[in-house]
Amino acid sequence: MLTIKNFDVIIKEATLSSGVPVLLFQKKGMPIHIELLLASGSRFDPIGKEGLAHFVEHMIVAGSNKFPSKDKLATYIEQLGGIFRAGTSADTMSLKVEVAEKADFAKSVLLLKEAFTEALFDDKVIENERGSIFKEMGDKLSNPSKHIWDLYSELFFQDTEVGKSILGTEESVSTISKEDLHGYYQNMLVSGRAIVAVCGDIEIGQVVSELETGLPLRISKKYYFGESLPVVRNRSMLTHRYKDQKQVHIIIGFRTTGIKNQKTIPLNIISTIFGGGRASALSRKLRYEKGLVYSVGTYSHHLSNGGAWVVKTSTSKDKLQEVVDIITKEFSRIESGGVTKEELEFAKAKIIKSSRRQMQTSASWVDGHIRKELVGNSMRLPEYLNMINSTKKSDLADIGREYFKPGAWYLAMCGDVDETSVIVNY
Repeated sequence: MLTIKNFDVIIKEATLSSGVPVLLFQKKGMPIHIELLLASGSRFDPIGKEGLAHFVEHMIVAGSNKFPSKDKLATYIEQLGGIFRAGTSADTMSLKVEVAEKADFAKSVLLLKEAFTEALFDDKVIENERGSIFKEMGDKLSNPSKHIWDLYSELFFQDTEVGKSILGTEESVSTISKEDLHGYYQNMLVSGRAIVAVCGDIEIGQVVSELETGLPLRISKKYYFGESLPVVRNRSMLTHRYKDQKQVHIIIGFRTTGIKNQKTIPLNIISTIFGGGRASALSRKLRYEKGLVYSVGTYSHHLSNGGAWVVKTSTSKDKLQEVVDIITKEFSRIESGGVTKEELEFAKAKIIKSSRRQMQTSASWVDGHIRKELVGNSMRLPEYLNMINSTKKSDLADIGREYFKPGAWYLAMCGDVDETSVIVNY
């Protein structure tokens, strides 16, 4: 039975006077990584203002009282040997800062304060960032391997608030005003939507003291994500035509469950078995035995209240049908309980033993826990690994019957194809 002591980590928790939860993974000799995560992602964009959350994310690091330009912010943190990254997902917006020493922790907190309470929203900077977002859209659209993920969201989560592009569209981003940006900033980047996680060689007392005085988030009621997203399948296939593109990029899979549900554990095991590396079933069948693809991966993607299990790969147009037939044959094996005991034991060993290698950075401890904590899943790494270890073949069979049902699939494709280019025989 694994415990947190097996990882030389001490976990400590606190709550700020603002109501913001704080989670510390204290690990000797490690740099200090801090993340402020908020339930303020693109799913909260108003209709017609899609891309608003992502635009605000650009603005929080584009200029503040102490750092009026992004280069000054970068200079401030990089001279400490540190880095910072901002990001937006369907559920969340985040800012991560990492520095080498706990003596610089207060400077990390200052960066968070400037971003989340002192952003300037300068008119010229707004237009510069709007143009940057348009370029970001163009870069993504020109790359079918990236654009396929937008099709995935639109198809798998159709008719829900997460079934849209995080970036928005050129039309929607063009309509976003300074007032829209500032309103979202004031109303959505607030204490009731926030959590802070820290990892490194630092004491909880210092963490709480610096955050109490240095991060005065606007106070709000606690936000809770809603019930499970509806599963809608008015369309089962979605394509984007790239004329004369030789490769076809595909994502095929099923809707599953959110990050709070313990069914994510057998889903993750199934993902490891079928597409979790060079030794996976699909890598063997599609690449090593047939030479049909260069790479293939499976992803068990869990949002706050919904999820999907998918296969992503690419192949030539003339091999598309063969690739999809091999993938769906594996779906049938999952659905019928055909995963072998040997495959299960391999996946369990891989997940458990590789965790030691993967959890060697401060960022890995924060990244591995903060999203779960935000939505109310307080399962820590040792508990997760112990549940992996106790998973039975029958558990995988139950999950297969529940989620991998014939006729419940979705298929997104980018390439010189349309919906008549392949038949999904499942």
